[in-house]
Amino acid sequence: AAIRPRTILQIPVPTVAVGNAAELTVFDTHTSWVFSAGDVRSKGSNNPFVGRAMQGKVLGIVNKGRYKWY
Repeated sequence: AAIRPRTILQIPVPTVAVGNAAELTVFDTHTSWVFSAGDVRSKGSNNPFVGRAMQGKVLGIVNKGRYKWY
């Protein structure tokens, strides 16, 4: 686990305030799904989560005024 990665890399910690750019993750805690090989985003094929049932799923992100929905 990373400890203080933003501090180490000197990246500002985002804050929620009027006038600030939004940086957030939209997450549904109620969605159940099964992780498949098609969900793997890396080149590696060795993944212990393939075939495993998951609870909760990222629906999208907002970063620097851009939206990305999954």
